[in-house]
Amino acid sequence: MTVDAAILAVVVAFLLPLRLVSLALRLASARGPSSGGLRRSCAILALTAVLLAAIFSLPRDSARECAAPASVADGGHDEVGFREELRAEVEQLKLQLARLESLRDNNLKVSDDKGDALDETDGRIMRALGLDIQSLIDAQENIKLWNLRQESLRSSYDNSIKAMENEVQILKDESRKMNSDIYNVESLAKDTTEKVEALHSDIKKVQVITDEWGKMNSKINKMWSFAKDTEKKVEGLYSDIKKGFKQTKRKMPFWTDW
Repeated sequence: MTVDAAILAVVVAFLLPLRLVSLALRLASARGPSSGGLRRSCAILALTAVLLAAIFSLPRDSARECAAPASVADGGHDEVGFREELRAEVEQLKLQLARLESLRDNNLKVSDDKGDALDETDGRIMRALGLDIQSLIDAQENIKLWNLRQESLRSSYDNSIKAMENEVQILKDESRKMNSDIYNVESLAKDTTEKVEALHSDIKKVQVITDEWGKMNSKINKMWSFAKDTEKKVEGLYSDIKKGFKQTKRKMPFWTDW
């Protein structure tokens, strides 16, 4: 191995791992564990690897191409030429690495901006989802409260309905009792009416009998008066007959001796 190859290998062996470690640390410190950020980081890492491979491959070939003519043309200036070429290649590598870092930083900044935008969008979405979830929770609580109120009202209505049913049953019982009492009163009134009618009929009969008895009594009185008059007339006639028989001195018949 030549000196320039060894120096180039040493430079590449130290610079490239340092750059890769720095890139890995920056990628690791990048914010957001989302899949989009991870894909962007992997893409940046792959792009960096491809650019480094291209940068590393091209200068070594050009150095070898430049080293051969230099060794043939001027043998005394080989080491100085190789060092200058190696220094130029290192500077070129540094410039390319700087451009790569700038590109990477720009990509990281863009990814951070996109990540911020995505985070802001995700935040708005999460806040909206949180509000929706809270509204659903509130609606569920309101439904629970409404169900509790409905159960309380239903229980109160049931108690009121039971109380009303009991009152209606009491009213029905009282109505049945009143109907029974009314029926009994009507029956008693009917019996009383029948008895009054019977008594009135009996009174009418007694009145008729009394009237008839009055008439009969009047007739009896008339007959008794007539009998008395007749008796007086008979007594007068008997007295006259008796006087007549005494005047004629005739014997009185036996039927007149009373």
